[in-house]
Amino acid sequence: MRFCLYAGPALLLLSAVAPCVADSASYLTPITPAGYVPNGGRRPALAADASGRTMVVYLGKGPDQKWKLYSLLQSGGAWQQTPVPTPDVGAYPSELAPLQLVTRTPADGFHLLAGYEKNLYYWHWQKGQWSNVELVTANGAAGAGLA
Repeated sequence: MRFCLYAGPALLLLSAVAPCVADSASYLTPITPAGYVPNGGRRPALAADASGRTMVVYLGKGPDQKWKLYSLLQSGGAWQQTPVPTPDVGAYPSELAPLQLVTRTPADGFHLLAGYEKNLYYWHWQKGQWSNVELVTANGAAGAGLA
């Protein structure tokens, strides 16, 4: 399985299909992350900012065979993979789910929400790196990250 990205003038579409099919009228680009484990990438989230940078966040197995979040940032035609600081979610880390990835401008960075059971986590991407994870809700109640 590979991720395929279609980036048209007003549309961004990410699908996990094998193989990616492209014709002369499309812009499908296969993305094969470094350290990608077959059948490992799942639950992708996608966002693009006003400057045209595109980010994909997905759950995958790292070299240590543990489930972790990874991001792929496309800028200037090249893709850069960065691990996302993944919280310890106990016995079933494969159930951590990226829920939303949003951005507006390069100065705003990217904002990621992910869920695990009744917990909600938040990260902020800025200046080439992810913030530490913040617990927004724990067991459905406001966590330390909310005032």
